Amino acid sequence: MTKFYLTFIATITAIAISCTNDTKTALEVTLPEGDKPSQLYLLKIVDGNWQRVDSSSYDKDNGNYTFSYHSENPDFILLSKGDLNGFTYISEGNEPQKVEFSNFPASFSKESTLNAATQELYNWLNTSKAFELRANELKAAFASKQMTQNTLIEQLNALQQEFTIEVKAFISQHKNSIVALRHCKI
Repeated sequence: MTKFYLTFIATITAIAISCTNDTKTALEVTLPEGDKPSQLYLLKIVDGNWQRVDSSSYDKDNGNYTFSYHSENPDFILLSKGDLNGFTYISEGNEPQKVEFSNFPASFSKESTLNAATQELYNWLNTSKAFELRANELKAAFASKQMTQNTLIEQLNALQQEFTIEVKAFISQHKNSIVALRHCKI
């Protein structure tokens, strides 16, 4: 009975792996009026270098760009106008995602349908940005002579400790997340 059970599990696992190795990922992108380049590009890191995985021309009938590409594993993808500045999202397989930008690549609307990993990424980026803003406020206070250098150092060290605690908590709560693995290094 145990041998049958192990064979059954191995077979199901092999089928699942073979199915996930041939998935297409879809992305639909809408840009604001006045910002409609003829092409948008998707890039991902392959062997340490950015490599184009798909491109899309503007579809005047639908008012958007549509991408479909092969994705074997969860991966960070960069949506770009042709340079390395753009919108980063995470492909997790065959979940379609829609992104509607009010200002590319800085802000996308709440109506966008992003997968859980991409939402985690942007939640983490917002948390990280909040700490960065607090550090900049401390530096500005020092520059305007509202605090001494020793006070600035003490407060920046305390902020760094608070940030480290936040990073560890995020990693602990998202142990299987690609975001925790890639972006939360201490």
